[in-house]
Amino acid sequence: MTPARALALLAAGIFIGALGLFIVLQALGQRHAVPHGLMNLTQYHYTQNRKVLARSDCDLAQAASHAQQLAALSRDVVPVFAVIGIDEPGFRNASTAYQQAIQDALATTHCDAMADAWRLVGDACQSCHVEYR
Repeated sequence: MTPARALALLAAGIFIGALGLFIVLQALGQRHAVPHGLMNLTQYHYTQNRKVLARSDCDLAQAASHAQQLAALSRDVVPVFAVIGIDEPGFRNASTAYQQAIQDALATTHCDAMADAWRLVGDACQSCHVEYR
């Protein structure tokens, strides 16, 4: 075997090994796709509602729609994260507080009150992220 051929085979082996490693790492990263998806949707509705509430022509119905979507997503937090091993009493308590903050925001009757309540929803999100992220 010539040195050039040996070098070419070595380079091909390294390339194929690196490609295989990349594929395995991508597959391992996808095993937690549902919790990431849940958090992305949660962030979307939380942020959109903050934008609606910050406008001078705030639409309470639109804000309530985002809050209702967030309330529905919040019910999935504990079961989704239990799949990846986050199932502690503290996490469940934080999730319950988060759900209650959303319900309190939904119980408001005007945009200013919902904006104040929405800050508490953000605080509930942040407290959980500090502890479990």
